[in-house]
Formats: sequence, structure tokens, C-alpha cells
Amino acid sequence: MRHPLDPGYRVTNSFSSKHPGTDYAPPKAGQTGVPCYAPETSTVMASSKGTVEGNYVILQGLVSGKFYYFGHFAERKVAAGRGIQEGAVIGILGKTGQASGIHTHCEVRSARNVPFSGKVDPEKWFKDNVKEEPMFNEGDRKNWLTEAAMPDSGQYRNLVGKVTFKEALETMRRDELFRINPGDVVNLGKALGTNPAKGDKWKDYGYALNQAAKAVPSTPKDEYVPYQLPQLFTKKG
Repeated sequence: MRHPLDPGYRVTNSFSSKHPGTDYAPPKAGQTGVPCYAPETSTVMASSKGTVEGNYVILQGLVSGKFYYFGHFAERKVAAGRGIQEGAVIGILGKTGQASGIHTHCEVRSARNVPFSGKVDPEKWFKDNVKEEPMFNEGDRKNWLTEAAMPDSGQYRNLVGKVTFKEALETMRRDELFRINPGDVVNLGKALGTNPAKGDKWKDYGYALNQAAKAVPSTPKDEYVPYQLPQLFTKKG
């Protein structure tokens, strides 16, 4: 389970006896384009538009069985009857219906249509049920650099303690931290029976990595991690 909003969201109206839900607003007032995510793998029970709630989506979680109601979206991104994965974008925060500012009104219900007694405080629900992912720490950073045979010149120190382990991994993949070094290129060339000196393309680590992917098709490029790299330099078959 995850929170329906990314970190930095604001709560503009909390759960109370007069307000059976929580209003989640963007980090900055008036900010547009902010996505709302499915808290868990769910079935979309409704995706429609009403006079009061504006564009709304109702989900039923497949694990918890709870019903999640979200209203006032600027856009709905899911259709009724579909199954969606945890983290799927279900809508964009807006102010459709009776709303004075950009936000989504969220309710967590024990059934689709229930009195107030069947609704729970969304913030408390997510706090109690969302598992905190481990944060990226200095030990992780050094271990990854060591495994990737990369010199430590402070790369990615700005991520330590600020993002989760998973988020750091995705950032490093995008930046191609796990690229092979010049020595690896030579070894890869030998393994593939190719002379790296024949073309400048071999100086491009991304090109070399693609060659490795062709040589070892059982290792998808998007699953590379540092400690897997040595495996790429022994030709299979």
C-alpha cells in the first residue's frame, strides 16, 4: 500500500464529525497537474462526474477490501470496471464540482455506501497501513560504487537520507551510474570477439552496455545492477 499523494502534499481539511474525509492539496496552492495514485491494487468501481463531487473515482482495494473515494479531479485517468495496480494514476487534482481550490477529497469506507460510522480517517488509515520503504544511506552508496568499480568522488551523496532505496536505484539507472568502465569495454570486446579499438562507439558506455544486452539476452537492460555487470563479460552459448 502507498499514500495516494506524493510527499509534500498539504492537508487543507482534516477528517472530523462534520467532514468524513481528508482534503489533499498540492504542495503549492493553485498548483496544477498533480497526480493522485491508487493506494493499493484495486478494482475501479466508479469513474464519473457529479454536481457536488465533480470528477470522482471510487476504488475497492483487493487486499484490504476498503472502498476509496476521491473527488474534484480535474481529470479522471481510469475507467469503471477496470483492474488497476497500486500506484496507478487515477486522476489529477482539481476543483471540479463544489470546490474552491485545487485538491481531492478522499474518503476511506468499509462499504461503497455507508453512514458516517462506516468511514475512517484517511490520514490515520494510510499512516497505519503504508509500509515505510528503507531510505538510501551512505553504506548503500559506497557499496554500489564498489560493486560497479566506480571511483568515489561524491557521486549521489545528495540522495543519502533524502530518497528511498528504490528511488535512488531508479535515479542511478537513469543517469547510467551502472555503466561499464574503459577496462570493462576491452574485456567485453574480447568476450564478443570484437576489437573495441575499431570504432569510437566503444568509448560510449551506453553502446557497450547495449552490446552486452545482445550478448546476454537473458539479462534485460532495465534489470542491470552493479554486481551483475561482471556476468556480462563471459559470452554464453
